[in-house]
Amino acid sequence: MTPSQKPSATGSVWTRRQWLAAAATGLAAAGCDKLPKLADFSLLRHTMKVKGEIHVLIWDNYISQAIFDGFLAETGIKVTPHIFSSNDALADLLRKRAAPYDLVMPSSFEGARLREVGLLKTFKAADLPNLAEMDGLTFNPKFDPKNQYLVPYIWGATGIGYNARRVNGLPKSWADLFAYQLRPDGTNVGVSVLDDARFTLGTVLIYLKKSPNTASVADIEQAGEVLMKLRKNITYFESDNVAKLLADNSVDLAMAWTGDVTRAMMGDRDDNIPANRAVRISLPREGAIIFRDCFAVPQAAENQEEAEMFVNYLLNPKVAAQVTNYSLYATTVPRSRPLVDRFVLNGPSFFEHPEGAKNNFTLDDVIASDDVYQRVWAQVKSAPPVQIDPLTIPGAPAPATGTANPAMPVPTNPPPSVLLRAPSMG
Repeated sequence: MTPSQKPSATGSVWTRRQWLAAAATGLAAAGCDKLPKLADFSLLRHTMKVKGEIHVLIWDNYISQAIFDGFLAETGIKVTPHIFSSNDALADLLRKRAAPYDLVMPSSFEGARLREVGLLKTFKAADLPNLAEMDGLTFNPKFDPKNQYLVPYIWGATGIGYNARRVNGLPKSWADLFAYQLRPDGTNVGVSVLDDARFTLGTVLIYLKKSPNTASVADIEQAGEVLMKLRKNITYFESDNVAKLLADNSVDLAMAWTGDVTRAMMGDRDDNIPANRAVRISLPREGAIIFRDCFAVPQAAENQEEAEMFVNYLLNPKVAAQVTNYSLYATTVPRSRPLVDRFVLNGPSFFEHPEGAKNNFTLDDVIASDDVYQRVWAQVKSAPPVQIDPLTIPGAPAPATGTANPAMPVPTNPPPSVLLRAPSMG
């Protein structure tokens, strides 16, 4: 995907973000000082003199225009966002852009690879006093414990997003994502998997009881073979629009990031995503991948000081809460949580595997075998759907005696959409 500037919402119909901003601003005026300041700076940004500009390469739907405007109001620095959709493309994007990016947001394992190939600068610790707000004990990558190259900011997990009204029972294993199923009306279920080599192949490796960080060529190729055998049941390879696919019933089962499942449940008028109360998430018994998306300064960055000012601004607990309430992804800043919408805090976004660390996997740098992952992934995506009759897949491991069902507890009456209410701050 070619990165593009994120457009601002337009039109006379209020978006989800505008409702959140207005509700928070109104309640703050009424005397609730615990609420984050979500005022609309749209008029201010057109009149304020810009003192500088940074170009940031970030995931879609992570940071709102209101955050950029707040930073502009505080510092005079304009943030121009550019969007990317897969870690696989980051190295090429950083190398090929004529005007360099000043800040980028790789997942931790990809950050390690970018560092090893010389595409990242080190942060200046003195410029990040708010780094103390980040939970370093939980989220710091093993290879960068002092945050010299990466600042973890958003985290979540990969699970199975599913429509409880359109599939039979709870998906308890990754096998259930691919198994041939019929809807109640007799038609085939729709299935999507993430369009990302490491996350999707890594998930299959977990299913095969292997490490998602393996450097074994044979193991990686075996994961690819499993996907190719199940190819006929995969409707989409999709990372950008999973929330919409789930919400509008285009798919019934999806390998999905937790924040996207939250968006499918709550709805998002900005992106024309309806709220779907039937959407749920399950973290299969074999385990799930926890991702950590981080900020990093590209080696070619021309405005490092301004980029570091922006990262420091985002680490402010109030601002971090605004980012989470907008993005619906969990934050690495613990002191922001009292300001996070309770449905987000208690829903899929902050969901981890109930069985604990042994079933919460992280992806590590495997640069020595990255070409193998990319080769196998290209084969999987280019392979025509294979008809297998009957479909045979490895048997799902039996749950341990007394093991709790690793499905997210869902509120009895989740709100049909965040559009209908102000955020409930703790």
